[in-house]
Amino acid sequence: MILYVGKAWRIGAVVSAENGGISAEAIERKHRSEAILRAEGVPFISHLPVIETTAEAVKRSKEEVALRTLCVPLVGLRP
Repeated sequence: MILYVGKAWRIGAVVSAENGGISAEAIERKHRSEAILRAEGVPFISHLPVIETTAEAVKRSKEEVALRTLCVPLVGLRP
């Protein structure tokens, strides 16, 4: 398992109140995502927190994604 301590990740840690209850799976997923972004040359903010595990993530339907895509620009047009 991996634990975030200060500004460094430590391997061998467990999920507990001391590490904010962050699961190793969520941290590993964040690292995989960052590696993909780095390989593609996409800028990202590395200090953002780990937010959820795969099991906790909300899986949205295609219809919901399409509706959100249409709504965001319309909200931006409001004066």
